[in-house]
Amino acid sequence: MFRGGTEQKLSTGALDSVTLQVNIRRIVCVVPSVPEFLLERNALFREVIPEIQQYAVGCDIDIEYVDPTEELHEDPSKLANLLSLIQRPESLTICFMGDKYGTTLLPQDMRSEEFDAIRTASFEFSQDVRLLDQYYAVNKYRLPVEYRLKGRVEEEFQKRLLEVIQKGAQQAYDDGIINQVGVLLAER
Repeated sequence: MFRGGTEQKLSTGALDSVTLQVNIRRIVCVVPSVPEFLLERNALFREVIPEIQQYAVGCDIDIEYVDPTEELHEDPSKLANLLSLIQRPESLTICFMGDKYGTTLLPQDMRSEEFDAIRTASFEFSQDVRLLDQYYAVNKYRLPVEYRLKGRVEEEFQKRLLEVIQKGAQQAYDDGIINQVGVLLAER
């Protein structure tokens, strides 16, 4: 995963001493609640970071992944070091915020394969798939074909539609039907 065969995952002691090298870029990922972001964190590790690292190797750049979450829980005094690390120009920060600070939004578009998998999984678990059909329409003008949110969803249906999508997506993910893009790319 890392150029030169040396893995430099900075998860313990990362905030104590961070050395600056010219062609190193850091991805600082702050996840306030691991259980809340389990799927996102897994996707980040399995799909996003390997893609970034593969691209960066071609540009002669090393990527270091820094996960300060556990360290900050153990020793809150390291917050100043984290802020200093985040402010460096070679650092990119990803922060998962959750819905504590606002409502979760409906996806504006979904790939056809994802939509079909979510719809099938929702149907199997007696979810109200009519909501999916009512508020999402196929957009054949985009390649690959996708489903787009038709417009504004009434507040009374928004929560139910979101629940149908989330439960269907979770079941389709558990069945291995969706979120397999990174695995397929890695096999090439």
